[in-house]
Amino acid sequence: MFPLNSVSLKRYVALIALFWVIPWVASAAPRIVVTMPWMAQWVETLADRQVEVDILMPEGSDPHAFALRPSQARLLARADLVVFVGDGSEAGIESWLRQAPHLALFAESEPEEGHHNKEEGHLHLHSWMDPDEMRLAAQRMTVRLGEILPGSDFAPALKWWLANLDAFEDTLHLQASHHPDLYVVSSHGAALPLLEHIGIANGGWLAPPGGAPSPRTLTRLVAAMKRHGDPVVLAEPPHNAALARRVANEAGARVVIWETLGRRDGGWLGMMGGNLDRLFGTVHE
Repeated sequence: MFPLNSVSLKRYVALIALFWVIPWVASAAPRIVVTMPWMAQWVETLADRQVEVDILMPEGSDPHAFALRPSQARLLARADLVVFVGDGSEAGIESWLRQAPHLALFAESEPEEGHHNKEEGHLHLHSWMDPDEMRLAAQRMTVRLGEILPGSDFAPALKWWLANLDAFEDTLHLQASHHPDLYVVSSHGAALPLLEHIGIANGGWLAPPGGAPSPRTLTRLVAAMKRHGDPVVLAEPPHNAALARRVANEAGARVVIWETLGRRDGGWLGMMGGNLDRLFGTVHE
């Protein structure tokens, strides 16, 4: 082996240091675990890409019936923060989520007037479908990020996201104004907060979480849809998709897919934008 001169020795030491530093730097970012796919890009955006995010629920999961795998329990144990909806939507795993440092985005939210099924008496669970609730959630998320990464300024990222939410909401109201005869029935009820927020007439849901519609309810909903010029049934996978198609066929209505968990790279705005594009784009095909 050739002896190291002073220059090569310095390079050698620097190289060794680099191999030690790179793994440390890569693991220095706080690790946040989120329950739903849409949360990943949303959290990363608000955190200005300063965190690593893991997702518990695969796309298309049923959040109300989701169960943790052992590997996911280990993710929770290593998390700097666990972010979940907190309105009861993840009831099957919420006790696990609360054992780690956590943020329940909508735990303090009160159900808005109309966000429940009056006939069945069930409170609405899908707080993350409401733009007003998402404004509050973004502010709560930013506060917690500041606690995890003191010294970082997340105000610009929050301002940017809220500005995009405002622009999105303006577009929603404009699109809704072009469809005054639209009448929507939701298979699971997840879309109701947004529909009510933008003034779209709706007949409620086919069935509450974990329930089945009564013949009387189905008869009433079909009759109501037949009285409107643009009836739509929202199929919200994985809930009651087959029932949604059967009811739509009976009522002469269109079926529109409405995503509730979204995708990792779409965030909340991408998920909701896709939902509304399908709703308004499908009505007058």
